[in-house]
Amino acid sequence: MDRATRKNRGRLLGTASAMQGFGLLAGPAVAAILISGGVSHGLALRLMLAFGNTYAASVVYLRRKIRETPRHTLAIEGNSANGGYGPLDDWAEAGHLGKRKIA
Repeated sequence: MDRATRKNRGRLLGTASAMQGFGLLAGPAVAAILISGGVSHGLALRLMLAFGNTYAASVVYLRRKIRETPRHTLAIEGNSANGGYGPLDDWAEAGHLGKRKIA
């Protein structure tokens, strides 16, 4: 959400929140399909946990592979030392950001 403009920020937050609703609908649907297919309750629970953990593990893995945004770098480290990545680098060098902290 760091790179979202003011116009698009609400759309991004709405999309992220909608995924929670999708998960709340998909979980019981998968459970019903597994149990109606003759899978035991214990195995159905383990399969659903494995499916959920696979998604969470992929998010953690992919998040570690991307670079931090310039806004985060400026706020935490106080410089834009991420290789000229992003539009805030030019602003920081020109002194437009001043002493205020970007959050």
